[in-house]
Amino acid sequence: MFHAPQALLVCYDENICWKNHKHEEDGHSAGEMDATIVLTHMMLQAWELGIGSCWVCSFDFKATRQLFNLLPNIKPVALMPIGYAAPDGVASDRHPKRKPLAETVHYL
Repeated sequence: MFHAPQALLVCYDENICWKNHKHEEDGHSAGEMDATIVLTHMMLQAWELGIGSCWVCSFDFKATRQLFNLLPNIKPVALMPIGYAAPDGVASDRHPKRKPLAETVHYL
């Protein structure tokens, strides 16, 4: 959790999120997409307030569901550790590394 003092758990409710019934998969849920949009806005607002954050989408979903006693219809999407950045903090050396565009973009 990057030594953050707190983290927010972002979830959506599968029972009330919008579903695209015209999609080839009947009832394709927009819940995860909507939750990620909200999370992005939360991160931008935190930054504006001088609070650092990080999007974490690789965690033990089963353990998180149990820890927070989530109902089956509540789907965790991401954790967002938040806190004030350490004055001597530096980005990971992997931060500026990028794959070549040809490996990530395909033109049809």
